[in-house]
Amino acid sequence: MACTLLAKEYGNGPIAIGKIAEQEHIPQRFLEGILLQLKRRGVLVSERGKIGGYALAQPPATITIDQIVLECENGLLIECLSGDASKTCEFAKEINACHLRSIYGNIYSEYVAILRKYTLADLAGKK
Repeated sequence: MACTLLAKEYGNGPIAIGKIAEQEHIPQRFLEGILLQLKRRGVLVSERGKIGGYALAQPPATITIDQIVLECENGLLIECLSGDASKTCEFAKEINACHLRSIYGNIYSEYVAILRKYTLADLAGKK
């Protein structure tokens, strides 16, 4: 919701985190963490000072929903899909023996594909 607000206000300068929190009914401390994550990933930029705040780093039509959702939700449905060899399968002793892995992999791929079809401009009604 915060990114949708920033999309609606794109081009009008940064918006103070307190204003975003108030308008979207999001606890400010919770919002700070999310916005900081998105800034680190290059989705947002910030300015300090009295007229500072957060703004989108790019036009809303160029930011797909997956860039936000996957960052905020930490991405994967199950750890063994991460490609990290140190992650073990949650459902079987051996990854290759897990019947859920391929199904969850397909579900995750479809989920990401759907998220990539939409942009912040779509959410903000700015097409």
